[in-house]
Amino acid sequence: EKKRKAAKEEEEKKVEDPKKRKADEKVEDAPVPKKEAKKEPGRVQKEDAADAEKERDAPAEKRAALKAPVTFLTTDTTLNVVPAAGGKLLMAMTEGGMQYLLAGARASVGVQAGRYAYEVKIVEALNPTESSGQHRGR
Repeated sequence: EKKRKAAKEEEEKKVEDPKKRKADEKVEDAPVPKKEAKKEPGRVQKEDAADAEKERDAPAEKRAALKAPVTFLTTDTTLNVVPAAGGKLLMAMTEGGMQYLLAGARASVGVQAGRYAYEVKIVEALNPTESSGQHRGR
């Protein structure tokens, strides 16, 4: 019986589907039809919703602009802040263990509500783990 089943399986393998091709056969250079993307009606609605979610400009400011320039109050700074360049530049002391302290200053104008923008330029970035006495003889 086992031999008969094996013989039947071999015959079935010989009879192949004509649509299938073997790996050894060459493929004809027939042009492959391109698939078109399906257009869904819901897709258009999603794109419109995405456009509506984009950030809009803030309304024009109706309050009066500041007349006095914004400055740092040197009396309201921490002990390790050193004002320079006429108060426009603030430096933090880095000697004698002062590099481990946070430096802070207060401006002459406060914020109540709304959007405000200010510009900060970092002139020097120090690593507090490095100390000036690190290169001494060991």
